[in-house]
Amino acid sequence: MFGGAAGNFFATSESAKIWLEVIMNTMTAETLLRDIFDAEAALHWFEQKYGLLSETFYQVYQQGLLRDEDPDEIQEYLSWAGSWEIFMDRRQRYNQAIELRRSQLNRPASLLELHFNQLRVPV
Repeated sequence: MFGGAAGNFFATSESAKIWLEVIMNTMTAETLLRDIFDAEAALHWFEQKYGLLSETFYQVYQQGLLRDEDPDEIQEYLSWAGSWEIFMDRRQRYNQAIELRRSQLNRPASLLELHFNQLRVPV
């Protein structure tokens, strides 16, 4: 099934288990950036709709200061809060990944060298 080095790597079931765990517990930088951009778009939509920055909304939401009588409002709160949590999580992962990439540089680099499209980021 797998040739060359990959075939040797998957020669044991233990190696296959380790590889599967690596794949399942990481995401590509491309996916990470797409999540950030999608979450930002959602956050901007909510911010424009309600005239409130997401950070402020999330603080009020976390403090339980929003009314909870209307199911439609509750759904909006959950969507907005979820988008904020995804955004913050992915930004943290991005910052960690780019800091790791920067720490590996031993000379000035071009933007293409900093590009980490295929970097696998821990989930």
